Amino acid sequence: GKEHDPQGPPLIPVSFATWIRHGLLTFDILAAQNIDKFPDGIFTISIFGRRFYVINSPEVILSIQGRSKYTSVRPTMTRTTATLAGQESRARAILFKDIDKPDSEREERWSQEIHKLVLKTLMPGPTIQSMAQEFVSSFEGYLDSFSTEVSKTESTTVDMWAWFCESMTVATSHAVFGPSNPFSTQKDLWKDFWVFNDSYNFFTYAVMPGILAPAGVAARNKIARAFAEFQRNGGLESASSLGH
Repeated sequence: GKEHDPQGPPLIPVSFATWIRHGLLTFDILAAQNIDKFPDGIFTISIFGRRFYVINSPEVILSIQGRSKYTSVRPTMTRTTATLAGQESRARAILFKDIDKPDSEREERWSQEIHKLVLKTLMPGPTIQSMAQEFVSSFEGYLDSFSTEVSKTESTTVDMWAWFCESMTVATSHAVFGPSNPFSTQKDLWKDFWVFNDSYNFFTYAVMPGILAPAGVAARNKIARAFAEFQRNGGLESASSLGH
């Protein structure tokens, strides 16, 4: 790759073994490890000749987000998401068309429009307020059932991590996709999400996912089939603006 510019953010060396072991979580790990080492809150890592800047300063993050018209990670995130989601070649061709061109030069502006929609949806206002209310409505049911279960006997053992995973997955999906989303209607589907999450590694999914992450691929495909059926049955009609 190109030599590091000494005037740029400091370069952190990362071994190939680290990428294989942790995948995209490497960014989070390095951000946590170096949170107090760089006063500017930003440093550089190199992956196969490409430079990435890791930012662990809230002030810098807010500044960059406020300039989203000029700085964008959409090309990288689109490629990463498509790989992890196992998109077929036809879908990838649509997603990747003109992806490396500036927004003003693109024939297809799909990712730009999605970016605008997400920002608009998550801004303070009635849409995000409605989603928050739906989340609370769903989550309260878990709190009530938790309280009932704990009060049944003097001594009760609760797997808090499993409870948290289920309640947050279902409540978040309820807020985004509405009450008939698959995570709400299929009792144990949330477990498949966390099987996929635990195998979350860009490199294993990019090379030989069926061999390197078979459980994660099976869980991902099961969720995809459930959401495809959900969409065919008109489930998105009750989804939030973000879910559409």
